[in-house]
Amino acid sequence: MILARSKIMLGFLIHFQLVEAILERRKVIRYVRDQQGDDRCFLDYYLIWEFIISSPRMPRFTAEEGMKRCNLFFEHCRAETPDTIPFNTMCEIKRWDANLRLLSHAELVEELFAVQEAIVRHRDVETDEQRPRTCDDDRALFLATLPELTPCDFRLPAREKFLISTTPTSGCPAFWQSHVGCDNYCNLHQWGACRSF
Repeated sequence: MILARSKIMLGFLIHFQLVEAILERRKVIRYVRDQQGDDRCFLDYYLIWEFIISSPRMPRFTAEEGMKRCNLFFEHCRAETPDTIPFNTMCEIKRWDANLRLLSHAELVEELFAVQEAIVRHRDVETDEQRPRTCDDDRALFLATLPELTPCDFRLPAREKFLISTTPTSGCPAFWQSHVGCDNYCNLHQWGACRSF
């Protein structure tokens, strides 16, 4: 559900719509959080940002532009070791979203508004703060939108594996090359040439 940032507009949603909107955002944010190794990709951010009505569509990156973004992602969005959190701060998966159905309409509006705002802050880091997006920005998004504390693994493969293709089906250059022949339809969330229908 693509929604505006306006608290007033969110207030027009009924109880189950508010719950579903929060849950669908949390699901995608968890998906992005839980990616590891060379499955991590800056393109996944667009899956989160598209929940905001003012977000631009994912651009059609050329291979050169895509590689430039891959290099920035490698430089600024990786860590040498996985995050750790105290064990007693973790809660059972089945309890992560249990409280939503107990919240009032006004509380759900506040929660959804806070999620929307956190997504916008994450999306606009590069324009508002004039700096590259980093792991800290990802952590801030996860902390602001998800009730559970779960360790993140921001490690990436070595530069030569991530940014240099050693086989036709590995590395960023091979990924971008696989989309060179795409016509009007291009799904950058999958590997390989996309078919036009």
